[in-house]
Amino acid sequence: MDFVLAHYLQSLPEEKRNALSTYYEGAIPSIDGAELLPPLQAIIEQMHPSHLVTIVQNFSRGDQNALLSVLSESQANFLKEELQIDEEIKEPSPLLKKFLLQLLTKALLENAPPLSPILPTSPLNKLLQLTHTQLMNLCSFLGLHDLANEVKKIIQSDKLKGIEAILSQDEKKCLKNLLKGKEIVTFGTLNLQSWDGKKESLREVLQGRGINRLAKALYKENPTLIWHVSHKLEKNQAEMLHKLCVDPKNKMAQEALKNQVMTIIKENL
Repeated sequence: MDFVLAHYLQSLPEEKRNALSTYYEGAIPSIDGAELLPPLQAIIEQMHPSHLVTIVQNFSRGDQNALLSVLSESQANFLKEELQIDEEIKEPSPLLKKFLLQLLTKALLENAPPLSPILPTSPLNKLLQLTHTQLMNLCSFLGLHDLANEVKKIIQSDKLKGIEAILSQDEKKCLKNLLKGKEIVTFGTLNLQSWDGKKESLREVLQGRGINRLAKALYKENPTLIWHVSHKLEKNQAEMLHKLCVDPKNKMAQEALKNQVMTIIKENL
């Protein structure tokens, strides 16, 4: 695809360009008692770039470069590396930028569930305010609930010291508090007896367990909320979240998981 249409739009009289500019910007109505989602550009800016790789890849080389121009610097650099793009990215005109955002959004929403610009009231709507980094920190803290159960079973002091060395000070404090109580919601073992001692592998396990808890907490939440949260994660993590977002078959357990999410957001993020 090329941008003949975009160049045509730029050639229009100012009055018509302004009318089209308003159209592409879109407007979200203000409704009391509901959570209004951020405008289109903000949603794309907050999205993990791994979700955009396949979309941008389907455009011609020249158009790929143009599409990267409407993304944040970190997103553009991620895609440049993934797609091996070396060309300099040029700043688009305001009207062309809106047109490009419209193209990206249309492609992005092709396989998405019906999305609403308005969310019903829910405490978990606070997840929309988290960045990718904060969301991954949330998952790490959630994973500590699983780790607390496992640590009680470990007898090797070197293994315990290795785990402690990897955790942040806030995570150590959280784990210490969790060890004083009894975990309400338990899942399978972490198999830490066979842990290789590497920081990356433990962090991956913690975040994976955290995604599981987050997914269960999100069960029966509005599909639009789940979609937006998942697109702040890396694509493989988002797929895991959707796969694990199933009924925990225990209302008390699900409420406990929601409370864990909200407590961490309040106290640790």
